[in-house]
Amino acid sequence: MRSKKVMYNLLASIVELVIVTVSSFIVPHYVIHAYGSGVNGLISSITQFLSYIALIESGIGAIGRANLYKPLADRDTIALSGAVNALENFYRKVSYIFLGYIALLAMLFPLLVNNEFEWAYTATLILILAFGTFIQYYFGITSQTVAQADQRKYISLLLHAVSVLLNMVVTIVLINLGAGIHTVKLCSAFVYAVRPMILYFYVRRHYRIDRTVKPRNEILRQRWDGLAQHIAFFIHKNTDIAVLTILTNVREVSVYSVYMLAVSGCSKIVNMFSASLEPAFGNMIAKGEKETLRDRVGLCTTLSLQVAVVLFTTAALVVSPFIRLYTRGVTDVNYLRPSFGVIMLIAEGFYCIRMPFQYAVYAAGHFRQTRNGAIMEAVLNIVISVVLASFCGLIGVAIGTLVSMAFRTIQYIFYYHDRLLEDHKGLKTEVRKGCIALLEIAAIIGVGMLLPEASSASYPAWILSSLVTGAASALIVLLFSLLFYRKECRALWAFVRRVGRKSR
Repeated sequence: MRSKKVMYNLLASIVELVIVTVSSFIVPHYVIHAYGSGVNGLISSITQFLSYIALIESGIGAIGRANLYKPLADRDTIALSGAVNALENFYRKVSYIFLGYIALLAMLFPLLVNNEFEWAYTATLILILAFGTFIQYYFGITSQTVAQADQRKYISLLLHAVSVLLNMVVTIVLINLGAGIHTVKLCSAFVYAVRPMILYFYVRRHYRIDRTVKPRNEILRQRWDGLAQHIAFFIHKNTDIAVLTILTNVREVSVYSVYMLAVSGCSKIVNMFSASLEPAFGNMIAKGEKETLRDRVGLCTTLSLQVAVVLFTTAALVVSPFIRLYTRGVTDVNYLRPSFGVIMLIAEGFYCIRMPFQYAVYAAGHFRQTRNGAIMEAVLNIVISVVLASFCGLIGVAIGTLVSMAFRTIQYIFYYHDRLLEDHKGLKTEVRKGCIALLEIAAIIGVGMLLPEASSASYPAWILSSLVTGAASALIVLLFSLLFYRKECRALWAFVRRVGRKSR
């Protein structure tokens, strides 16, 4: 059953990824051409500042999942109800605090951009964009945590995919009808508000949650151990745009957000493999299956690394033609920054490589033991980004992200093998994987230089030429995998066959 749920989560991740990726390219394209780079950058900045409320959450999501694995595995209704009631009470309080934060942000944030947008224009846009986040905290996060801990993340993913698809259609229709950005985003907010409410009622119906059980508030005390991890993740996702908004302007934010379309698309593809396995890791730890955990994490890290090499190296070769094509006709800011794109791709590549190790550590509940590394990651990212952004702009924040990501990835690898598994030999295996990855990257770049540059004449031409580059990259990595990872290839094939038999 565990393997089947992993496959369901993986398939749902693929569906969600395709829809989200398509939407993330199409919607900003319409916004930029209809309202300008300034409005696109403003929306990105507001969205990031709204997400700062997540700091109050203190990483309770990962801690909540870690405390739900055992009650779900043991089918302990009392323990499950106590944990869920505690999480729901906590998130309801966060949603009320969020209301105060929205009011404060609506008053102060417009002052940062008052030279480009009127105060009322920005303040009302903040209130509209905040609506969906409030509904998510009030109804959705606890239910999403329960479903994910029970290896039913596919439910949340499919609901999100439907919401994104509907939002894309609504946005395109309204923009073509000449609607203003406030009207477009208000309709989007209502579309996204439906998902958390459906998830809320699903969990209440599917699981036996007794509201009369006393909340297990002791699990919330662990949030201080998870706070450092949460801050590090938050900074990874939000620091760059905040720094650019304060030290540069919203047009630079728009450039950043366009490049991040390609970067985040690759990241989502790689991470869906390890994210689909996190609940399974927790289930293995809850049942004491240490050897199974070692094998599954090892297979997941190898697969993630190989997929990351293909996607990020290919993206580095084809991103500039895509940017030229995507922003054709836009003249209010220079979007072609190839060095920035390459640095961000490398940084995100490090982030993806670490995720299987991070998920295993989170599933084990080792938040306090790894918090110092998280603090150092956050400090490196903020300090380097702020210092260099004053001189180098986009390149500065990219370097800050790269240094912090590389540091934290190495730290997670050491902790997983040295502390969680107590297996020092595993570190030699990771060094070997890194050397193989460098050889693969060099081979892909060498072959890529022999191929024609990806076309920027049209989207079909760019897609076709990029697929050629991607196919060459995949073939190179496949050959290296058959040569150096024969054991892992056999294990992956056996896993796929086993899941296939169980599905039938």
